[in-house]
Amino acid sequence: MQGSALATGAFFINSKFSLRMLADEPSSPFTTPWLQPLQFARYATPLPPFAALDPLPDPAAHQRYDEFAPRYFYDMNVSEALVCPHPQLAFSRMSTYGNSAPGVTFMHRYGTPVLCRINNHLPQVMQGFGSCDVITHVHNGHHASESDGFPEDRFSPGTFRDHHWPNILAGGDPLEAKGTMWYHDHCMDFTAQNTYRGLAGFFLLFDDLDSGNENDPNPDAFRLPGGVPDGKRVKHRYDIPLIFTDRRFDQAGNLMFDTMNMDGILGDKWLVNGLVQPYFEVERRKYRFRLLDGGPSRFYSLWLSNGMTFQQIANDGNMLPAPVTAQRICWANAMAGRCRSLETWPVNDRPCNRYCKIARDSPMPTATVRSGNWTSPSMPCNCSANCTHWTAICCIASGRKVSACGSRPARA
Repeated sequence: MQGSALATGAFFINSKFSLRMLADEPSSPFTTPWLQPLQFARYATPLPPFAALDPLPDPAAHQRYDEFAPRYFYDMNVSEALVCPHPQLAFSRMSTYGNSAPGVTFMHRYGTPVLCRINNHLPQVMQGFGSCDVITHVHNGHHASESDGFPEDRFSPGTFRDHHWPNILAGGDPLEAKGTMWYHDHCMDFTAQNTYRGLAGFFLLFDDLDSGNENDPNPDAFRLPGGVPDGKRVKHRYDIPLIFTDRRFDQAGNLMFDTMNMDGILGDKWLVNGLVQPYFEVERRKYRFRLLDGGPSRFYSLWLSNGMTFQQIANDGNMLPAPVTAQRICWANAMAGRCRSLETWPVNDRPCNRYCKIARDSPMPTATVRSGNWTSPSMPCNCSANCTHWTAICCIASGRKVSACGSRPARA
């Protein structure tokens, strides 16, 4: 198959789990990396001003509703959809927010209250795993308890629940401005299964400093790379949300989940925004990446294969006091952890045609693929001699189009 390459880098991970543990479960079918472009969720779309929720929301059901009267109203469905994460895998039944996997992206400014009605349109009986009951939690959101996704507030198919999100700073403290959050299912006893099944998405908030406008005339603004992709609207968008997850598939290519495993599900396929090892074409300029560990059980250590440094600017939502130059991002807090970084793809970047570097079946990385004018090293940059398990999970590509799959990589 033909694809886009001229790769200048790739995200790699160093797993914290041994190969023996990974071998405890049947392996997923082989998949070829870099066959499909990175995908992005659509924006969540509020109701137009002349429309109204039916029935109308009950202000008495929400704390301080009149004080933080919603300026926007959403009517979002939780429903089932058939989703294929890779051309060499099957379509699997997924639970979705807004018929999107990952879920639609919410974006607002601090001080803009909203109300979101979530309708449960899931089937009464789920196939495989997961619960038809749902409840949604905005992770790190400063919301009243009745809108915070308490696990026992789950509701069944054919019903709905209104969530009032005031989008205010905790205690009015500007240091509590959390820009990168995510929302996910929080159903009692089924949070992992329902989230694994697709119920997760980004929830982004901006303010006067982090305005999302890199040409902001405000002298105090950070002017970070702006423009979050909206579905297929990706061109000239430089604020890139990435959800890293791992999944496992049966021999027919269907998504699977071992409901009897209480030690933590470990997948052997690496997904970014719901696709197995996609590629992402970039321009030669500065980008902002919002990185989220979407679970279910892994710690991640990320770096770029070509040795590029980047600027880490935030952790679990808060901006750091100053940017930190680094070559590696480690999520010590693991699942649900977030960070934000800036990468600049330089004009003088050396070309690299085919880029495949995956080693999962041996105790040490062994795959080296010659790529155009550059030979990838046998071990990714900054990988210690004790590294027992690493793999490329997302190809970052820039420049001209060439074949993405000239050599057969090690089995993923």
